Order: sequence, then structure tokens, then C-alpha cells
Amino acid sequence: MKKNKNNQNGAISLFVLISMMFFLAFILGTYTIASRRKSVQIQDLSDTQRIYSRTASAKDQYDSIFLSDSTNSLVPITNLEQLKIVKNVYDGTAKYKYFINGKIYSFEKDSNFVLKNDIILDLEDTINEKNNLQDIIYDYMLYNSSYNLNLNGYSIYYKKDDGSIWKLISYQNIGSINSSNLFSPDSASANYYGKSYSSKLFSIMEDGISSYSNNWICLDNTTRNFEFMLMYTRTSSQIFDTSKYNRWRQTYDPSKIKDKFFSSSEVDGYTINFEGGTTEGLGKGKDALDMWGGLARPRSTSSYGEKSYLTGSMGTYWYYAVGVTEWYKKTLFTNSTYGIPTSRTTGENEDSATECLFFVRYK
Repeated sequence: MKKNKNNQNGAISLFVLISMMFFLAFILGTYTIASRRKSVQIQDLSDTQRIYSRTASAKDQYDSIFLSDSTNSLVPITNLEQLKIVKNVYDGTAKYKYFINGKIYSFEKDSNFVLKNDIILDLEDTINEKNNLQDIIYDYMLYNSSYNLNLNGYSIYYKKDDGSIWKLISYQNIGSINSSNLFSPDSASANYYGKSYSSKLFSIMEDGISSYSNNWICLDNTTRNFEFMLMYTRTSSQIFDTSKYNRWRQTYDPSKIKDKFFSSSEVDGYTINFEGGTTEGLGKGKDALDMWGGLARPRSTSSYGEKSYLTGSMGTYWYYAVGVTEWYKKTLFTNSTYGIPTSRTTGENEDSATECLFFVRYK
């Protein structure tokens, strides 16, 4: 009996001891938390006092949001909408304020702009079922020095529905019979032939497109250096149809091929032997009536040699023209239509157009 009593007393003592240890641990933890919280509050109070003790001038407060000198500061351009504002500023006298990355930038005519990233547009959404693309295509602004725009290594590209990325290297809208919408074939204007930076006459072909060279693999495991896409308006309704175009690959930069002998009606290294390769709507490749075989500079011996910068007919004609220097009078089907010579396809009334788009694949 006495032994059981001793055991009970020992258990009680152990319970009391453990309880006291937990109580002490609780007190110590509570004190530690309170001490840390007080330390944080003291630090926050110190930081607040330091901030409010600063004497900021009105100019410092203004410059924290606004740029104080828009003429000497680079205004960043990150999307097409901002590029449109630059055009509106240049074309008129209006001034705009635009909030970008915590700053309000002044868009003014004397401002200096810098492209901060690539602008990638959906190709089909941008041009499909539209006409008068001079109100939609803004690529020329990147090269026109009047806009004070630093490319900064970036550009505008177009993404096709298959994921491929394209660079527009030529756009021409001859519109009404107006010589200002034609390239100049004169030797005195050689620097202008194949190069132009306006809304209706855009071309960077004269500088060459070697930077877009790639090893594009074909279905037969051969490779080509360039992949191109050529589009024209449909003359029946004067709209672009992105489902009808020529898409092909060839070995040579067409702006560098001239007076070269071709063993056939095709440019050396021409092929549509790859997924996506097509000539739907613009020609049927090797059909003699179509006269299509890739693009090159016209032969100087041809009577059409000075009528376009590039041609897709390797003989003495200038079908599939890119960068025309005069209007083409369509005679196969009607005698009253002037435009850019496109396909020579029997049974279709689509052998001239008012607009032409020429792309090279970027990636």
C-alpha cells in the first residue's frame, strides 16, 4: 500500500515538472515573438521617419512620374498602338501623353523613339479580306528617318496560322494612276530603286536579305536558303485573300540574281517541295502558261527589263512582278484594267492587281 502511494506521488511530481517546463517554454516563445514584433515596428517607424524627413522639391516629385525633357529622352515603343501614335504625332501637330512602365512619356514631333521589342502581328487578321493596306501596314515607319525611331535590333513581323514568322520586305499599292506610287527605273535614282519607305511604296530589297538566309529543309532532305511568300489583291473585289498566295523556297537572294542563265523556266534551287509550299491562285508552277518559277531580277536583254524590280517569269515577260516601275495594261481578258502583272492563268480574270505583298520567312 505504501509502495503504491509512493508511485502516485512520483507521478504527480513528474506531471508538475513537465507542466512547468511547457509553461516556461510558452512564456519564452511569447516573449521572443513580442520582442521581434517590437523590433520590426521600431524599424518600420524609423524607415517612415526617414522617408518623411526628406525634403523633395516639386521638380523631383514631377520627374518621378513625368519625363522632364522629352526631346532628349528615348520614348519606348512596345506595341503597334504606340507606333500609330508616333505616326499621328508626325502627321499632325497633336501631342500625346502615354503611361509606360511607371512613366508618362510625351509623344511629340521632336521626340526620339526606340523600339523595345519585336512587334509580332497575326498575318491573317492583319491583311485578310482588307484593301488599301497603306492604312494598316506600318513597317515603313521603322526605316523612315523622319520618325526618329531607333530600331534597337527589333522589327515588325507577321505570324502565320501555322506558326511561321515572316518579315515584310516589299509592299506596293499603285492605287490610282499616280507616278508617285511607282519605283523609279532611272540610273540617277539607283538608290531609290528597290528601296522606299512610304505608306504605299515600301521596300527594303535593295539592301539585300542575306540576314534572313536559313537552311530550310525540304521533303526530299535537300535544303534551300530562303523561303518566300508572294500575295496580290484579288482584282475582282480588290481585297487580299490570304488563302491564295505563292509560297516557295529557293537557293538565291532574288535581289542579287540578274542576267543569270537558267536551264529551265525556274530559278536555280526553286522548289515548293515542303509542307506549306503552294502556288494556289497565282500559278501552277511548271505549266508553260503560268510562266512561274521563283523570283529574280529581270534580264536586261528583256524588253521588260526595267519594268519591275523582280519578276517570276524567267523568259521575256514580267508576270509575278514585285516593285513595278510602270503600270501593266491587262490585255488577255480586258483592255481597260491597269495594275501590277500577276499570274498568266487561262480561265481566270486575275492577271493584274493594285497591291502586292512580298514576305521572307524569318523563323
